[in-house]
Amino acid sequence: MYFIDVQGTLISDKDKTPLPCALEFVSSLDKEEFVIVTNNTKRADFREYLEDLGFNFKYYLDPLMVLDEKIGDEVAVFGNENFKQIIENKFNLNYTNPKYVVLSVGVYSSDDYANMIEYILNGAKLIAMHKTSIYVNNNKRYPAVGAIAEMLKYATAKDYEVIGKPSKSFFEKAQNYLNVPFENITMISDDLVGDLLGAKELGMKTILTLTGKIKDKKEITINPDKIVKRLCDVK
Repeated sequence: MYFIDVQGTLISDKDKTPLPCALEFVSSLDKEEFVIVTNNTKRADFREYLEDLGFNFKYYLDPLMVLDEKIGDEVAVFGNENFKQIIENKFNLNYTNPKYVVLSVGVYSSDDYANMIEYILNGAKLIAMHKTSIYVNNNKRYPAVGAIAEMLKYATAKDYEVIGKPSKSFFEKAQNYLNVPFENITMISDDLVGDLLGAKELGMKTILTLTGKIKDKKEITINPDKIVKRLCDVK
């Protein structure tokens, strides 16, 4: 049984097309044996996008599917324009005295960070859409939501809640599809810190693929159960 990450694992960070062996690997699995677990927050139709690429799967979960279980209205949202539009369509926004600061991937200014800090210090709850450690753009690696949320926690001495991976509640929702203990599930991802560490803490086996965030074994600081160059090497 598998949980399978998407960005950097199934599709390329550069052009969002299938990585070598990805389509073949997914096709080799019984659809009852795995869940696609992604931290996508950019598109509401991401499942359909993956299916259009040729991926054939039954179970799929992303943070947008569970966000309304975690927050209510009066939201200050920070992220790229697509994510902001998704949130604007679901919740009432409030940039004066919000109850929630919802954080996703984006390019932030000093003023953005200052506003986040003020909202949190005034009582808003910080919601991180996921805890991805870094993201890749134009072959450069940048701090992602998890890194920014940790910075805000340090700045405000206020903790935050994670909606997507690697939160226990997110993994438990994915686990419900397979109906097996975590010990019987293997998490496959390119994100060692943002995905695999949390999976390992829950008892899952972990496989790191070197097709995304980590380019060389010398960068690995936490040992997964297995390291592969591409998905063809998983089995």
